[in-house]
Amino acid sequence: MTSGEFVISFEQDSVSPQTESAQTKSLHTDTLESVSAELAAARQVIAELKSAVVTNRNIGAAIGILMARHSLTQQQAFDAMREQSQHSHRKLRDVAEEVLFTGRLAGRSTPPSTPAMAPEQHSG
Repeated sequence: MTSGEFVISFEQDSVSPQTESAQTKSLHTDTLESVSAELAAARQVIAELKSAVVTNRNIGAAIGILMARHSLTQQQAFDAMREQSQHSHRKLRDVAEEVLFTGRLAGRSTPPSTPAMAPEQHSG
């Protein structure tokens, strides 16, 4: 060997083609399982969001019905449904669906109570 020459020696990798193939297959399987789990979780989130949108629309429609039938403000109609939900131990969405089907809050023959109006003050 002369000065300036380099000798590089590479040793043959001791991994057999079968071992390498098994490792690659295992990696692909792990990746596929991970992606499948993420996809399932994403599908669950999508289903929950779709349900939330429908619920929100139903609550809004029920509020509108109560507002029109009883001359309530949006907040008063919502509060009436919330109170009904709490007193009957039912979810707000279930109370809203009932209003959508019946046009009224269950167990109420009179409109929900409205806050008392402050007496007008006259300056003199």
